[in-house]
Amino acid sequence: MAKAGETRDGGSFYERMGHVAYWNAVMDENQYMVRKWNEFIAA
Repeated sequence: MAKAGETRDGGSFYERMGHVAYWNAVMDENQYMVRKWNEFIAA
């Protein structure tokens, strides 16, 4: 564990978290697949 005031490679916590990226994991076909699944379950 780092002690108070120490810095890590890559900078402070806020600098490191500023480099975090994410992407949308929902496929374009999501709404279609949900609709078809619901139709299947209702049948």
